[in-house]
Amino acid sequence: MIIKNVSFSYSMKNYTIQTLESGNVKDLFFLFKKFNKLDRIFFGYPLFQDVNISFKAFKILYQEYLKEKDTWHYFLLFEKNNIIGFSYIKKIGFKNKKNTTNKSPTLGGPFLLKKFRGKKLGFLLLTIVITQSKLLGVKKLYARHAINNLPALRNSEKCNFKPTGKKYLNNDKIYDYEYMLKIS
Repeated sequence: MIIKNVSFSYSMKNYTIQTLESGNVKDLFFLFKKFNKLDRIFFGYPLFQDVNISFKAFKILYQEYLKEKDTWHYFLLFEKNNIIGFSYIKKIGFKNKKNTTNKSPTLGGPFLLKKFRGKKLGFLLLTIVITQSKLLGVKKLYARHAINNLPALRNSEKCNFKPTGKKYLNNDKIYDYEYMLKIS
């Protein structure tokens, strides 16, 4: 079962979480450009690897994403018709940057525009992603967060992710800490 669309009202506003479709690619690209350069560094492979990516290059990478669509699940968060954030799962079988198979389902995000942070929307988006993981039969979901990304660390802990004790030095010479959620 794949979650396609969830609508809800929160703080007197209407929101929708939906899966990434080909019609959303332009919206997703322009959302990405609204984030500052520091925030963009935390975005994940494959669509956002180059923080200075052009729309033309983004569309090419999006076509690559479509080839592996069954191993990726992107969720977009909209306020009315405006995209304000997203999150994703990389399922088992994903080919990583070194072209080897990733053995662990991984969480990306949630990523929200600054004015929508601190309103529990990231938590709600993450809850949908975790629910989708459970529906896919995922038993463990991993997340990596930079040590200086305190909101992401707190959000993961609120959703019962636990530190694994592993850390990785990322391309920006900042440590990413690995977290894991056991899904029952």
